[in-house]
Amino acid sequence: MTQKEYKQCISRALCPEYEEMLAQGTGEHTFSPQFEKKMQKLIKRRKKPYYSMVNTALKRAAVIVLAVFITAFTAVMSVDALRKPFISFITSPFRSCSNVKSEPQSSTVYPATIKEKYRITGGIDGFETVYCDETAQRISIDHTNGSKSVMFEQWVVEAFDKNVNTEDCETERVEINGCEAMGWSDNKGYYHLIWNNGEYVFCITSNVGKDELITMAKSVQKAEK
Repeated sequence: MTQKEYKQCISRALCPEYEEMLAQGTGEHTFSPQFEKKMQKLIKRRKKPYYSMVNTALKRAAVIVLAVFITAFTAVMSVDALRKPFISFITSPFRSCSNVKSEPQSSTVYPATIKEKYRITGGIDGFETVYCDETAQRISIDHTNGSKSVMFEQWVVEAFDKNVNTEDCETERVEINGCEAMGWSDNKGYYHLIWNNGEYVFCITSNVGKDELITMAKSVQKAEK
């Protein structure tokens, strides 16, 4: 028997059996109730408007991370003391200086003019007032004691707009009586502090040293009338 004749014999023997098996498999298949239930859920899920955002494992993970971030950010922004660093000031750096502006909260009403005057009440002994200028929106006072000087300013929040020396400087956060201040040492040996107490913006610049200036800043109080 040749190889060709052998293949023909095998084909004649097996074909009827294959045809019988195929005939048996053409009947309608009935899926289980559990399978049908899962399929209905999948069909309904695909109709949701957000399906394209969560139809892969990677997308679902990204959505979860985003949800956690939004929750944490909302919690931080709901605490006023933690929210201040985000909204107190806008700093625009240039080559040798920075322009600092206040960014008032839209929900807070600040005084339009200076109604309560503030002064440094501690650490200023021995200093002489050599300059004082007062307007409706700004008070500027300079004190000197030999080679040491202290410059104090009180601003209406809406009007605060100041250029300061920040060449080769890094700012830091300093706490002044529960308020967050922006502080830095400039390249002339002066330390600067700017903060908002919820009513006015204050600036103190001096060459007395960082710690002494912070002590002075914490002593700023309403002046006696």
